[in-house]
Amino acid sequence: GLLCQVYQPGPFQDAFRHLTPSLEYSVGVYWVVPPMSFSILVGLALDYDVLLMSRVVELRRAGWSDRAATCLAVEKSAGVITAAGLIMTVSFAGLLGSSAIVLNQYGFVLFLGVAADTFLVRTLLVPACLAILSRARANWWPGKMPGVALEGAREREALVAGLWSPGLVDGSGDLLP
Repeated sequence: GLLCQVYQPGPFQDAFRHLTPSLEYSVGVYWVVPPMSFSILVGLALDYDVLLMSRVVELRRAGWSDRAATCLAVEKSAGVITAAGLIMTVSFAGLLGSSAIVLNQYGFVLFLGVAADTFLVRTLLVPACLAILSRARANWWPGKMPGVALEGAREREALVAGLWSPGLVDGSGDLLP
């Protein structure tokens, strides 16, 4: 999509020409850039996913509800995921300054892919999908998960969420909307 719009002759290439001198010589997308970028981005996304989902499963096995485990896992791992994403985004942005057009194209695709994965997918889409699956009782947890520990659930979940308030957690041990 965007790779073709920017690196093939057209209006986007004219708009971005002043940012990167190598666009002057670009006549199209190198054939190796899409498949290699895809495999690199899948590997990086799975790395983030393992980090986030291992925390969700850990909290779920400790007796937290699906929704609370998801919220707390995102809160606990967001700093690490964001820092790693920023480091990789900056390093891939460095490839945009390359005079070699193939490196420039790699930098463009990997920059956009890592930024989207870090700031949209891991922070918004994954928790939203887990919340929808949780309501439908269709989560794919590995193995049988214990029930929600109701003993002190209200105080425990409100305390960890940092939102101590009576009535914040309902009787099922889940955070109220």
